[in-house]
Amino acid sequence: MNINIYIKSTDTLLSNENLKVFYTTSYGFELMLNLYKQSQLETDMHIDGLYSSLKSQLPRREAFGNYINRLHASNYIEKRIHSQKKSMKSIVLSEHIIIELDNIFER
Repeated sequence: MNINIYIKSTDTLLSNENLKVFYTTSYGFELMLNLYKQSQLETDMHIDGLYSSLKSQLPRREAFGNYINRLHASNYIEKRIHSQKKSMKSIVLSEHIIIELDNIFER
């Protein structure tokens, strides 16, 4: 990716009011991008898989769960039944967040 395109995309992401909730933690931005990538690949990931996939400084597992619950309560993410195991929940971005990111990345 061209550095100028990267900087422009990053500036656009950070200035988007609808995405600001993802910037309240040290790992929120990475989580948002992981969930967006997951939506593009049409795969699902459960909360433990998301937690272990983070490269940022990991919070305590309980704090991560609370953050996920806050995103869910605010309609930024959805919890769905996992495709492989019904007792697990998949975490996916809400459609309006996917649309925001699609517009930024011009998909």
